[in-house]
Amino acid sequence: MKFLRYGIFAAIVAIMASCSNRGEHLDKLISDDVAGVISINMANVIEKSTIKQGDNLALPEQLATVIRGNDEQLIGQMVKSIPLMGIEIKDKAYLFFPNDMMQYAVLISLNDADKARAHVTHRTGAQFADVDGVEMVVSDMTVWCVDDDVLLMGMLRQNTDEKKVAKWLRGVLSHEGACVSDVPGAKAALQSESEIAGYIDMPRFSKLIRGNMVFGKLVADYPILSLLVDSDVRAFTFDMAFNGNKGTINANLDMDENGEFATLLNTLLRQPSADFLQAIPNTMPVVMNLSVNGKALAALPQVQTMIRMVNQMPFLGNLDVNAIVSSISGPVAVGVASDPYFEDEYNYVFCAQTTDPQGVVQLISQFASRLGQDPEIVDGEHIYAYANKQVRLGVIGNLVYAKMLNYEQTEPNCNTDEAMCKFFAETPMGVYSRFSSEGVNSVLNIGMKADGSFTGEFVTAEKGNAMLQFLCLLCSIKPVSSYDYDGGAAVVDEGSMVGEFQPL
Repeated sequence: MKFLRYGIFAAIVAIMASCSNRGEHLDKLISDDVAGVISINMANVIEKSTIKQGDNLALPEQLATVIRGNDEQLIGQMVKSIPLMGIEIKDKAYLFFPNDMMQYAVLISLNDADKARAHVTHRTGAQFADVDGVEMVVSDMTVWCVDDDVLLMGMLRQNTDEKKVAKWLRGVLSHEGACVSDVPGAKAALQSESEIAGYIDMPRFSKLIRGNMVFGKLVADYPILSLLVDSDVRAFTFDMAFNGNKGTINANLDMDENGEFATLLNTLLRQPSADFLQAIPNTMPVVMNLSVNGKALAALPQVQTMIRMVNQMPFLGNLDVNAIVSSISGPVAVGVASDPYFEDEYNYVFCAQTTDPQGVVQLISQFASRLGQDPEIVDGEHIYAYANKQVRLGVIGNLVYAKMLNYEQTEPNCNTDEAMCKFFAETPMGVYSRFSSEGVNSVLNIGMKADGSFTGEFVTAEKGNAMLQFLCLLCSIKPVSSYDYDGGAAVVDEGSMVGEFQPL
């Protein structure tokens, strides 16, 4: 009798498990061999961004306005679809990067499959069809599949036979093997209750992006990018948690403390300093820095490759790049701002802390003179015209800077911003960005310490809604690329890479 009772109990457990909602465990459908996964705590995101108002889902007007202004952007379209797709908001959603025919895929739990089908049909203009037992739509390289309480959406790498796509979808939806949440590093990240958390397997992710034509061309042109891509870093994990007007960011590189990349960081990262901010206009919404030992940097094989490439270019071979790089001792920084007059153009300021600022200016000045443009010197600044902009080359203390602006600067520099000064004084490598959405100002910063850990914040004005503003930021990002595709090959307009000096 006891055996019979145990048998009945086991059968009941098995039946209950087979009838459980897959949406509560979507991570179990993601294989352990993916290049990375990002979990989205739908309940928190929707509630904290006020998309959920009482029992109803509706986009706040500010977010709806941002999406209307960027109507073709994928993230905006996905957020716009939240109230329309019958999503089960109590379950997490997952974005993952397979190592196969899909660039990326998204798994979302549903509480109304018919509503999801109707929305996809309305959006794509195509009806769901049964392909080898899989209910799916393929439209503009995007795949949509509804299977009971699960929506699976993915972006194809290339045109693929629908039967092969159906086989892939079936494999994911019926996956029962080792899953990504079984991977130790991923497990900890995916168990986080933060609004956004993720795990990237760096060797697999590196292989994935190496296969991308755009990134492959970038690495070929700029070998320094391979420092991270080809490193021995095992994984990258991160999470973002939001509360009121502030979001906190924590991330970490999983690496051997005696490994190649850790050694590289110890070699390159110097003491943090915010001194360079005295050379960057405070209207620059994005400022990035990296504190380096120039001699160690110049000795890296990847950097030597870039220097040789520069020396082989017409005209640029006359510039002693090796001497300039070797003289750097501290922060190298760049500030970027959209051009106020010309669409898709930018103003830049470059600056670096160096052991010989006057010597660097002299090298650049001699280089310009050999190209037929002697500088106009005003208040100690060397002034040139380059690529439709005025270039002002100068020195402040041990800093050398080059301001490429198409206007006369009247605004103060970033050293008047206490928050920015504090941030860069504490991190040897970081990005500090400011943006405004519908009149609400926000700041996003993230910095890396010498041990490979990252910390950052997303902060809005007092009493603001950081989660809502972060969604507004994501939905307003426009993809920017200098690459055109011609017969499947990436083509670069190399004529625009160097530009020409023009007389004042």
